[in-house]
Amino acid sequence: MLRIRLQRKGKHKQPFYRIVVIEGRKKREGESIETIGFYNPLKESLFFNEERWNYWISRGAQPSDIVSVLHRRWCKERQLSSDVGFPEVHSQVILFRFCIDVGVRSGNSLPMKEKTSKTTL
Repeated sequence: MLRIRLQRKGKHKQPFYRIVVIEGRKKREGESIETIGFYNPLKESLFFNEERWNYWISRGAQPSDIVSVLHRRWCKERQLSSDVGFPEVHSQVILFRFCIDVGVRSGNSLPMKEKTSKTTL
């Protein structure tokens, strides 16, 4: 199954992402079929190639949750229709899940795992 998802690029603590079409079973940095956009969270810049987005959606590619949120934001900025047949998902939940996947810790939003000590008798 084809997926539209983020592919991380950049260096340590300076990430940017390509929005790519990729086979669903490949790893995050795996070989992609096509790059259809870019996202830089540090500069808050976002770009989608709408023509290629519509092409891949029509071919059955499924966007990840965070890519769906980014696409809705892109369409809202451009006053375009973002209806791709997916249910509305609360963006903060998706961004929280994205932060967990990437390993970002901000404030007390992610609880720290408590260390357990072994006691010997």
